[in-house]
Amino acid sequence: MTMKSYESFAAWIADQSKTNQSLIRSMRTLIRKAAPDLEEAVKWGNGCFVGKIQPVVYLYSAEDHLQFGFFYGTALKDPQKRLEGRGEYIRFTKLRKASDIDKAYFTKLIEEALRLESTEGRVTLKKSESSSIFPKSLSKPAIRSLTDAKITSLKQLAKLTEKELLSFHGIGPVAIPILRAALKNEGLAFKKATPTK
Repeated sequence: MTMKSYESFAAWIADQSKTNQSLIRSMRTLIRKAAPDLEEAVKWGNGCFVGKIQPVVYLYSAEDHLQFGFFYGTALKDPQKRLEGRGEYIRFTKLRKASDIDKAYFTKLIEEALRLESTEGRVTLKKSESSSIFPKSLSKPAIRSLTDAKITSLKQLAKLTEKELLSFHGIGPVAIPILRAALKNEGLAFKKATPTK
């Protein structure tokens, strides 16, 4: 499937739903005010705001919401914990109506993202604490699945049976022996399955 291309940022806005057009215009004004030096561009089908080195902020127009996000959102402090996302870098919030736009808070996030982009050149990301406790040979989907389940230690992992672990989305049969070995190295083991009668 080919991605639709747009001649300009304005053309991209015009192609979105009426509700999202209004949200986009409001966010565009807020972003321009907070970071006037960012250049507008349409990349990967999204409205993007690009710094001197890399993209900083994006707007993704979905059917039922507008996603306002940061390309390196995992590096942001986000004290109100309003950003979501499970990927390695991107964090976002979903906007459905004008009242979802928190001008003061969003401005602070944009300013922080801009400072990171301009002072560090390329943003240095914080290493996820949970990903460092798992073996490097474990797949990213498996690590993400464990992280989403709030499993942040091998002791927590040892409270699960292999069958329970296999029910997690992202954990396949290849992950079990890798995790079994990691547990064994720490003198731990998976919880024994209760025999069925």
